[in-house]
Amino acid sequence: ALRIVSAIADANAAVNYSSSQQPNCEEALGLLNMTVNSCKFVTLPLILLYDELSALFESNVLHSAIIEWVGEHVAEFDTLFLADLEDGQLSEKYLCESIEGELWMNLDGNISPVCVNILPLVSTSQQRSQACLQILPSQFLLLTTIERSGSEGSLGGINALLGCPLHLPSTKNLDESRWGSLSALEKKTVCHSLYFAINWIRELLNAFSTQVAARVDNVSQRVRDETAVKLLKRLRNLM
Repeated sequence: ALRIVSAIADANAAVNYSSSQQPNCEEALGLLNMTVNSCKFVTLPLILLYDELSALFESNVLHSAIIEWVGEHVAEFDTLFLADLEDGQLSEKYLCESIEGELWMNLDGNISPVCVNILPLVSTSQQRSQACLQILPSQFLLLTTIERSGSEGSLGGINALLGCPLHLPSTKNLDESRWGSLSALEKKTVCHSLYFAINWIRELLNAFSTQVAARVDNVSQRVRDETAVKLLKRLRNLM
């Protein structure tokens, strides 16, 4: 379906058609809607769809209506995966069973407006939330691809994501004495939270490493330097 969308929604291809043969953008949008609706309750096909959409945007200049539709679709990223902060802090403590949440790895301090809401997603409903978090890397890749395509390569519009903290189980749960008292389900919650946190940081490194390249003309040297420092800190977070 995406190959058909690519063929009929390629903005550069339009000049090669007569008016009666112009690519039908509505038809492309219909195919996209059908494809997303077919995949949205099945994790692996949806991941593949987001990855293929990202590749499509990287290799083709698409009709503005297609770009707008995909942009609106990925706008739900904020609602699904982020939570608002007040002065860089959670408005209230999160507690699931005996697992208390806290913010990890906040690079922006009290100016950070959001956090990546991993623990609440893991603990709410294991099967449903983990499917959601499995999609996170691919949806973030699509988000960054859209942002770069509309901003001449810059990720300035989503720069807060590089430095924002992650909402994870409290570090006290990793103490040997505390860990031994956790139930099997609670241990699974902690481990899954850390696993998805690692995946998130890897995606941050992949996405924002493009911002330190000299070929991105509309990124200032100051922003490049600040981004490089944060990338090194995120790399240390993984280690």
